[in-house]
Amino acid sequence: MSTRSGSGEPFGNYLLFKKLETDSLGELWRAAPGDSVTSLVALRKFSGGNRVAFSQSVATAARNFSRMSASGFVKGQRTGVVDGVPYLVHEYASGRSLRYIMDHARVGNLKRPSPLPTDQAVAIAERIAASLEATSNLKGDKGRLSHGALIPQFVWISDDGDIRLAGQGLSRAFLISMAVPEVKQELGPYFAPELERSGSETSRSEVYSAGAILFLMLTGEEPPSAASASQTIDHARLMSGGEAIPEDLRRVLHKSLTEDPSARFETSGELRESLGKLIHGGTYAPTTFNLAFYLSTLLKKEYESESAERERELTPQPGSGDAPPAQPVTHITHQPVMTATPGKERKLLPLALALAVVVIAGGGAFLAWNRREAPAPAPVAAPLPPPLTQSMSPAVTEAVAEPIVAEVPPGQEQTAPVPTDAEKRKAFEAEVNRRLQKEMLKMQTSADQRERTIPQAPSPSAIAAEPTSTARRTPPAEQEPSASTPPADTARREQTRVEQPPAAAVSTPPPSVAPSASQRSSVSEGDLIDLLSVDEPPKRTRTVAPVYPPMALRQKAEGTLILSALVSERGRVLDVKILRGDSRGLGLNEAAERAVRACQFTAAIKDGKRVKTWTPVPITFKTR
Repeated sequence: MSTRSGSGEPFGNYLLFKKLETDSLGELWRAAPGDSVTSLVALRKFSGGNRVAFSQSVATAARNFSRMSASGFVKGQRTGVVDGVPYLVHEYASGRSLRYIMDHARVGNLKRPSPLPTDQAVAIAERIAASLEATSNLKGDKGRLSHGALIPQFVWISDDGDIRLAGQGLSRAFLISMAVPEVKQELGPYFAPELERSGSETSRSEVYSAGAILFLMLTGEEPPSAASASQTIDHARLMSGGEAIPEDLRRVLHKSLTEDPSARFETSGELRESLGKLIHGGTYAPTTFNLAFYLSTLLKKEYESESAERERELTPQPGSGDAPPAQPVTHITHQPVMTATPGKERKLLPLALALAVVVIAGGGAFLAWNRREAPAPAPVAAPLPPPLTQSMSPAVTEAVAEPIVAEVPPGQEQTAPVPTDAEKRKAFEAEVNRRLQKEMLKMQTSADQRERTIPQAPSPSAIAAEPTSTARRTPPAEQEPSASTPPADTARREQTRVEQPPAAAVSTPPPSVAPSASQRSSVSEGDLIDLLSVDEPPKRTRTVAPVYPPMALRQKAEGTLILSALVSERGRVLDVKILRGDSRGLGLNEAAERAVRACQFTAAIKDGKRVKTWTPVPITFKTR
């Protein structure tokens, strides 16, 4: 059996390569499965806090990981227990946690702070709220799901600016671990004050945690206690610039961090909408490219050294002997295997764009040739193509007929040349529209079919975790930082001890299951149904045009993106995925996704009942 050339510390079925973070709960490692030479994972060991409580919580949380496949969730999340130490693991995705990023932003380069830009802080908070909302729309064994343990360590940001959450369902372990002073001091400010009293998370307690993280990103300071939040927010200064927090952001913070739960945003969806309005208003103009550029500047040394380290860790060394023997491990669950090849859509995107250019260029040449030869009668617009399947309702085609066009800021419009043959141009545009509709329906159908191939996760095995004796380990508060502990982590923990503050994409949606013919009569309101199976598809009742990203506008970048919106039985957009996006990093994907999330629809109807469904939405960016 071949092994890696890099030396890795065995941990169950994993090899631990590099310690990235250390906190009161344990450690975060870059690791890899011991039987794989092609993938890396982020593995968090819960060696601190209450191990028994974490062992029980990871078992419960693991049951729901297979349901969390939409955008906003880390990929490949699974859990287990090795030698009494519970752990959480997910795909590495070449990134860092928000905790790591903020610790390094405080130190910065050349010993000067490198603050996170305010518009990026707003954008990250909006994506966090969207992920929390997507979680609350999922059903678990005991009702609606919730995150319950939102801390900066569980916000994963990849080096290309993708933002996803991990650690859902661990709230009980965190609350029990608050009995450990170091845990309470470090993580307590991110939990709503009523959570310790009630022991059960609510939508309003989720809002509190998201607001606490927004405060951290804006100011670079740890969140205040709920009792002093109002005064602290009014006197706080932005980490970038040093001026007072703008009034619009202060209102969001006040309504998130208030001690009275009834005065907060009712749901994370309301918080997302509030932050989305600030972004759509034009005051804040974040793009994924800018966030990626900030991270590459902030973590330049880490990225440079990591490239060589990852190559060494993932390089197999034939004939070097067998892999280190694995320790006994209790696996909780495994991520279902996707039949679609990861990244396939991205690889096909350049080909699809090239094909679209050829079609449009060919059509333009055809029109020019006809105008030069002789005036010909205007062609009649081609009829709509036959349905993709015999069961598809004609209303489905009508529901996706009209793209949303981006707004060009006043004063930057370009006057389109007057066509010499308006009827021919109209016919050509109708043909392009027809092909676009056909392509969108094919993409949506393909996405739904891929989701139905995901197998259900196996039931987790029972855990028999033994209480950890104090003789086996040193309490977290007495541990000395190891040589591999990042300097920013050490500085933050030392500062926490001294100050002693008062405790206080293109991803995949949830699987859609179309009922069989024998089950159609048993459709319930709110069921998730394939678009091609509904009797009446969703129709837009409110359209929000995307704001043209400044960088894309300067480069006159144009194109049509195809997104898919999960429309609830009430007509709200619950989640968005990108079926065909833009790979140039100009912010078009983010602007399109925000616009679709702000739209409203009529509910899809199946057998007379309102149901959920995924429906394609085209977004067109055009400078003239």
